[in-house]
Amino acid sequence: AGTEYVFSCVVQNSATEQADQVIGIKASGSFNYPTQNMTSPGTTAFGLTGGTDPMYVVHPIFGMSSIQQSTPVAGVSNTLTVTLTINVILPVGSVVTISNLTGTQTADDSSLTHSVHPLHDDRG
Repeated sequence: AGTEYVFSCVVQNSATEQADQVIGIKASGSFNYPTQNMTSPGTTAFGLTGGTDPMYVVHPIFGMSSIQQSTPVAGVSNTLTVTLTINVILPVGSVVTISNLTGTQTADDSSLTHSVHPLHDDRG
């Protein structure tokens, strides 16, 4: 009595957004245990309140995004500054791709020098 069992399983999230679900558990065998609803923690994950609740699924989307340059003068170095917001925190290792930067004298490179300045990071 009072023994705690912990297990996990991997599922593939829905391709569409959905609210968290009330998950039930039951057992059968020598004794039958009726279905009982389980509780969810409501903990923040990826910047979303309730992000740890089972089956809560959102589509990551960019909100505001803008780009500007430091100079229009030909033949000089030009710093491009990109500002964006996204509705979730990007996990470590995420890749953001900016396309159509054509017409420069900079060689194609998948790892141009960049710096990131998060204005707000509420990882939970």
